[in-house]
Amino acid sequence: MQRLQCQQYWDNSHLGNQGIVVNCVGIKVWTGYRQSLFLSQSQLLLNHDIKGKAFCPNRPLLDFLAEYLDISPLSNITRDDMRRISRELKGKKVETSLKGKRRVFVVKGLTSENATYSKIRGQDNITLADYFSKNYEPFKYPHLPCIELRREVMYPLEVCEIVNQPVVCLANKQSSEIIKFTARSPMQRFHKIVESLKMSNEFKDTYLKGFGIIIENEPLKLEGRIIAAPKLSYDKQKIIKTKDGCWNMKNKQYFRASSVYSWIVISFSNCTSLHLERFTKLLSDIAAEHGMELRPVKNICIVCEPRPVVKVISNEMFHKFETDLMVVVLPEKDKTMYADVKEFSDSKFGLVTQCVKDVSVSKKCKPSVLSNLCQKNQR
Repeated sequence: MQRLQCQQYWDNSHLGNQGIVVNCVGIKVWTGYRQSLFLSQSQLLLNHDIKGKAFCPNRPLLDFLAEYLDISPLSNITRDDMRRISRELKGKKVETSLKGKRRVFVVKGLTSENATYSKIRGQDNITLADYFSKNYEPFKYPHLPCIELRREVMYPLEVCEIVNQPVVCLANKQSSEIIKFTARSPMQRFHKIVESLKMSNEFKDTYLKGFGIIIENEPLKLEGRIIAAPKLSYDKQKIIKTKDGCWNMKNKQYFRASSVYSWIVISFSNCTSLHLERFTKLLSDIAAEHGMELRPVKNICIVCEPRPVVKVISNEMFHKFETDLMVVVLPEKDKTMYADVKEFSDSKFGLVTQCVKDVSVSKKCKPSVLSNLCQKNQR
């Protein structure tokens, strides 16, 4: 099928106070619908779906960034955080209010230098920090970069406010809050979609009728069939069938179990040594139960730095122990560490790494979770 057109509409007027929600993470969730037209073999189809969209309300830009990065104070900001900020702010609208004049600009990006070293174009001896200190008031965060709004126009972050607009990249906590708010069972979602389509008044649209286009009241119905689930063959030719959509791996060995002769654990989270030791012991027991040969762990490294450089630490541990497998425990809130670990291991050294969330080591260290880890490292 070929998609002809797509449109999105966000509204909360018909939902009362439930249509818009201010979460604890400082964003608003607007409900709406999304429509697209598809050209099938026999007819024109309308795809109508309900959606939820995160919007950032008007607020100081520094407050938005502090919640987006989950950092307080902003003095602990890193280069990775700078890249995330630049990617999030590019194309967004910000408002400045200096000497009572309110102006709205579109952000082009961040400056490469902070306000202390960013010089005003045409006046090489005057920095942006000196200019604002002389004409307005001194900066509270002179170490932060400035935003480029248009050609030869720079403003410090602390004098800008973000304008109400969609949020592109959500933090972990923001994503979980939106999922909780928009989650529906399949039947509830179906009824909501039908109700939303009726409230959009597409059936009574005079322009559609003028072109002779009629939308059916009932959704399209198609015949389907249930495909039998695949069977798995384990050691000693045991054929296992699924139950409730999953396979039970308890007391079963792999058809061809792999071996890991050298492995280490690096923790960038707040997990204690007792949690990590329990995790490695239980992982070894589960691996042996599945027929894998997993030698005792060589080393458990706990990194206590507040903002560690993942690539540097991983490189040091790899060359020190010459390991075959590196298990990396990451904090649940951090999104950038996973990319750094995989870039280091896959791109540079071809090292097998297994990333694990800290909750899977401390709170959810269960045989079912560790069994999945063993299955992922079968090679």
